[in-house]
Amino acid sequence: MDTEIAGIAISYILIIIVTLIGGMYPFVIKSAKHLTYFISFGAGILLATSFLHMLPESMELVDSVQHASIPKVVFLGFLFLYVVERFIMIHICEEEHCGVHSFGIASFIGLSLHSTIAGITLGAGIEASYSLGLMMLFALIIHKIPESFTLTSIMMHSNYQKKNILRLLGLYAIMVPAGAIIGTAVFDASDTGLLGYAIAFSAGMFLHVSVSDLLPEVHRVREKRNLILASFFVGILLVYAATIFV
Repeated sequence: MDTEIAGIAISYILIIIVTLIGGMYPFVIKSAKHLTYFISFGAGILLATSFLHMLPESMELVDSVQHASIPKVVFLGFLFLYVVERFIMIHICEEEHCGVHSFGIASFIGLSLHSTIAGITLGAGIEASYSLGLMMLFALIIHKIPESFTLTSIMMHSNYQKKNILRLLGLYAIMVPAGAIIGTAVFDASDTGLLGYAIAFSAGMFLHVSVSDLLPEVHRVREKRNLILASFFVGILLVYAATIFV
């Protein structure tokens, strides 16, 4: 038991480190031109994660008779972030280019909710089976690098100060361990319906960020559109490969 607890603690620390490493990398390449490629890559990551990873997982977690309600929950997640971004954040922010700042926060909200839900799922999985928890942990680590990379790229594109990006990145990094602790303490591994709906809701938020925020920003750039499109498909293929092999 002590060995398992130590292994779980090390795993949570590893997730935090991996998240921070992925999130720090965009600082290495500060060119605005390259940042556009990162945003396109991030749009592909979020879009593919919604359709190829989160939706199938949510369908597996809920009972078959409830499958018809999953699209409605996805739609609610999309609408929720739309209302928050367009009708709440836009009135709070009084800075110039407020729309850009608001979609940076919207991305943080969407990714953070997803990470918390993923952590809760991980915690429930550990409660069900230690070996199952390790497999879920491996899958999470693979996803955290491109997700944190995407989050930092979006905030850099939104002209956030570096210190604010680092604060949000640090907060984002602890979302999975915090969710896992909640999942271990609260959730029954056999009661997966609520988690399925939560993942579907989060998928709707991912769709909003990718389709409504990131892709329109990418479309404004007129130069090297082939490379931008290639970056978008690389993000999609990366998620597809992770979904197939993990």
